[in-house]
Amino acid sequence: MNISNIISIVTPFITGTLGFLFGARIFKFQRRFNFIERQLNELYSPMLGIIKDIKTKSSIRTRISNIANEIWKEEVREWQKSGGTVEKPDIEPYLKIIDYDNKQLKEELIPQYQNILKLLITNYSLADEETTEWQFIFSEYIEIWNRALTESIPRVVIEKLEQSESKHDEFYDHIEKKVKELKGKLKPKPLWKRINLIVLKRGR
Repeated sequence: MNISNIISIVTPFITGTLGFLFGARIFKFQRRFNFIERQLNELYSPMLGIIKDIKTKSSIRTRISNIANEIWKEEVREWQKSGGTVEKPDIEPYLKIIDYDNKQLKEELIPQYQNILKLLITNYSLADEETTEWQFIFSEYIEIWNRALTESIPRVVIEKLEQSESKHDEFYDHIEKKVKELKGKLKPKPLWKRINLIVLKRGR
């Protein structure tokens, strides 16, 4: 059997094998792509949307509260300086701010935290390990507030438990970075780059 006959016999086998291996690699690559897409669309992007809503409302609440507090103190100082000759400051409008904040916490913010927790629970398989570590923290945070809002826990206990929103800042930053990371992985690449990436991964 001459060399040309050997080549004619071996070539289809080699071509078929390479085609199979390359196809399998593309399939694996596509599965990974689909998983990342699900991570972004079903878990991380929805969470980031909720987080931005919480942060916006919290920022507005803090600004209003700080300004109202300054104005109230100034009104009280002016009233005290006058020896009572000017009209006593009306505290009712300021109490309404507190009432609104409490209502917003109960009806809007706590449900949003619950939505984050629900996303973490229902999409647990899509979350990175670092993300899943926050599930307990959110569950605890929500449970304490549920008890507080139903007045089934003393205020002094709540203060000791430090129910501050700032404890979630690290988580918020993590989710925002994760969304950027996943979007970067899903960003369309030229065909030759995708082929190179598949080949490089094959070589590992």
